[in-house]
Amino acid sequence: MITPGQMSEFWRQVKIEEIDRDYFQDFLNHRLTVDNLFLRRISNEPLIIDAVDGLEILADATDMFAGIDSDFENWGADEPGQETGEVGAVVYEITKDGTFAQLFGSLSGDVQKLCFTQAQIKRFVKKYRSWLRVDGYGTFFLFQSKGEFFVASVHVRSGGSLSVRVDRFDFTCVWRAGHRRRVVVPQLA
Repeated sequence: MITPGQMSEFWRQVKIEEIDRDYFQDFLNHRLTVDNLFLRRISNEPLIIDAVDGLEILADATDMFAGIDSDFENWGADEPGQETGEVGAVVYEITKDGTFAQLFGSLSGDVQKLCFTQAQIKRFVKKYRSWLRVDGYGTFFLFQSKGEFFVASVHVRSGGSLSVRVDRFDFTCVWRAGHRRRVVVPQLA
């Protein structure tokens, strides 16, 4: 049942941007909030990433990726991480055009809390490949290396092989919502 408050908020959001049927249903199911118009949660429960030793890096992951961006090494985005315990991950889909700072910043003011290690990213891709965006569009993962923030973009190519690119977090490209790219982050408490 739709409450008067929900309907009022819906009409307020209609004035802000174009609302389609799926967007409206997500709003009613509480997957969209007033605080986050950039991302829509699409995983209902956390996806568990097993504990990792943190030593694996994406630049060396030729066993998983057919294509690996040379900028992992060129930009120093190739530092091993720390050993981590089991962690929950949440998958979002982009619903409003935005930069990396806007997309990840819409989830937390402290983006360090949204970082995975590269070993965790690799483990997620291996275990939850079905959650990756297909048709050549990327799924974004935030990580830190040598004191800088980077975004790994994992792509499922048309033949099914995987590739991984890297961008600096402060890259000002605006990612279009129409491509339905995905963002994966650790579950926040």
